[in-house]
Parts: sequence; structure tokens; C-alpha cells
Amino acid sequence: MKCCPVGTFECDVKIKGHLNKQGKPIYVDRCIADIIQALNDGGISTVASCCGHKKRNGVISLRDGRELILKEEIV
Repeated sequence: MKCCPVGTFECDVKIKGHLNKQGKPIYVDRCIADIIQALNDGGISTVASCCGHKKRNGVISLRDGRELILKEEIV
């Protein structure tokens, strides 16, 4: 799956059934959307995320302050 350049949003997808604090849809990087959807559906609230765009490890920030690091072989 193609990663978009850092700072662009054309590859973002909407997380179904979840809104941010302002009541607006949540959009995330397409390549990690499935895991963000599953976490939120399972009651684990996420507040920020980035796939890393094949330049660094990705990160998912949870509402409780923890962070999940997404390790990937960077080529």
C-alpha cells in the first residue's frame, strides 16, 4: 500500500462511527486505519497517530497517555 508524503492528507481515511471532541469525523493514515478502527471499536480511545510514512516508526497515542510504536522495516 502506497504511503503518502509526510504532511499531506490525500491518503487519510475516515474512522467509521467515531468523532473527535468537537464532533467532527476522525481521519487517519490509510495504512494504519484498520488498527485505529479496531482500537476505537474495542473501547481503547486514540488521540493521535502517524504511520511513519516509511521514514520512521509509526506511533499511535492513546487517550490514557500510553503510546503504541509501530515498528516497520524502513527501506
